Amino acid sequence: MRERLLNVGLEVWLIPLLLVCLQRQVHTQTPIPNGNFEDWPACLCDPPGWTTNNVYTPFEFILVGPADPYAGNFGITGKADSSAQFGEIVAPEITSDSITVTVRPKTLSGYYKFKPNGGDKFKAAISFYKNNALIGEGMFEDSTTVVRYTQFTIDINYTSGELPDLAVVSFTIDSSEVDKRVHAGSQFWLDELAFDRVSSVSAHDDLVPQRMRLFQNYPNPFNPATTIRFAIPKRSLVTLALFDPLGRKVATLVEEELQPGEYKVRFDANGLPSGVYFYQLHAAKFVATKKLVVLR
Repeated sequence: MRERLLNVGLEVWLIPLLLVCLQRQVHTQTPIPNGNFEDWPACLCDPPGWTTNNVYTPFEFILVGPADPYAGNFGITGKADSSAQFGEIVAPEITSDSITVTVRPKTLSGYYKFKPNGGDKFKAAISFYKNNALIGEGMFEDSTTVVRYTQFTIDINYTSGELPDLAVVSFTIDSSEVDKRVHAGSQFWLDELAFDRVSSVSAHDDLVPQRMRLFQNYPNPFNPATTIRFAIPKRSLVTLALFDPLGRKVATLVEEELQPGEYKVRFDANGLPSGVYFYQLHAAKFVATKKLVVLR
């Protein structure tokens, strides 16, 4: 009898411990407005959502322009060049318009190439504001030659527990010399910029499901967040991903091995345009797909 009581006590103690261990956060990607530079009219102008230090009137030189992409049709490039107007070598600069945010991203990521000259550095910076006060920032620098598109990640450090309301991203070429003069020919390429997005995933209850199930998200339609539930009866490698109507993956919400149980995923669609999307669950040989609607 004593052994049976110990076993029961151990079982009761293990269940809540398991639930606590399964609670975690999953990071997915929130695209930056026109962060892939696909929206670029066929005109002598900056890409929408961005401001550069190009000189258009009178037209003298192009410091920043369309480039070969990491993905899609367009990337962006900036090259340090001489300027008769300014009488010196000018570093390319590209800065985002103010980006409206409602969450606290942990990182900014993107893909870049870089061809330095004279020790120049590729420099990326991000700043977050609340009521025009700076509350978070991060920076990335690299002075090495990067021939193929490579991912960079900037960790964002916050000085306040507040949620930011605006963000600004900027890219340039900086000098490692004391006089801060860049060298002609230094050039960067840039594409596919995104903030991370945090989705919470937790066990729903302590009952082992009898079969695999993917439930309809709720609420639906939604703005900006919804909850997706699924159940697995045995330990499985689980992938839960979001796709657009063309079948392109927008985000990976879950991708790991999970214990038996019922789970719920809180998904924040901030940064996604309105429209119909599809979420798909893969677990062992089970595949299920359902539709959700983002409504702004």
